[in-house]
Amino acid sequence: MSKYYDEVKEIILENLDIDDESKITMEATFDGDLGADSIARFEIVNAMEDRYGLEVDDDTAQGLTTVGAVCKFLEEAVGK
Repeated sequence: MSKYYDEVKEIILENLDIDDESKITMEATFDGDLGADSIARFEIVNAMEDRYGLEVDDDTAQGLTTVGAVCKFLEEAVGK
């Protein structure tokens, strides 16, 4: 499990209307499993940028389709 998982989960809960936290797994997709539309995904990326002082380009943001992909991105961008 990624050390960023809990923080990513917190960002997701702040930005999406999730009725069951157990849906937020490393394999969960934002569009399918978590019901995020493009605006919600944009808000999640913005929250990550603010929290970690990052700038995520559009191509990278489009590739962040799962919770695990976000965690992996943070591990590489912020450090282990």
